[in-house]
Amino acid sequence: MSARRLIALTLAVSFSAGCARFGEEEGARASLLPMPEIANTVATARSKFETSNAWPSQTWWTGFASPELQRLITAALADNPDFKATAARLRQSQAMVDAQAAELYPTVDANVSFSAQRFSANSVQAKLAGENFRHMLINPLILRYHLDFWGRDAAALQGAVGRSLA
Repeated sequence: MSARRLIALTLAVSFSAGCARFGEEEGARASLLPMPEIANTVATARSKFETSNAWPSQTWWTGFASPELQRLITAALADNPDFKATAARLRQSQAMVDAQAAELYPTVDANVSFSAQRFSANSVQAKLAGENFRHMLINPLILRYHLDFWGRDAAALQGAVGRSLA
């Protein structure tokens, strides 16, 4: 068999391998069922299941009158680390909101710094060789206020509030 025939045969087999014929009959195609009216579905559910409009109470387990269940629930509520972790996350998220809100207010600051430096007698800076220098910097009042022209800080605050609520 020649190389041309082998290549032509390989191409013909590879092109025909992906071909398939699907029927054109309408009954063979999948179709979606129509969506029922919401009033019909709610009415059907209400007729099948007993419902009450009362919200469950905070102490729902007392309705079972079981001292063992009462003891278990009391112990779970008292020693549950998940509740403590949730409370800690809540306090942390509230602190993050407070920190983000602080960006909207002016800040007042003051600082004092002192430094000393001695140049070596063998220094490459002959002019300063063997000299001592002391620096004291006093900023008695620093007032800063960030102007939020484009609402970046307000948007960041809204994001922090949203994360805290989540």
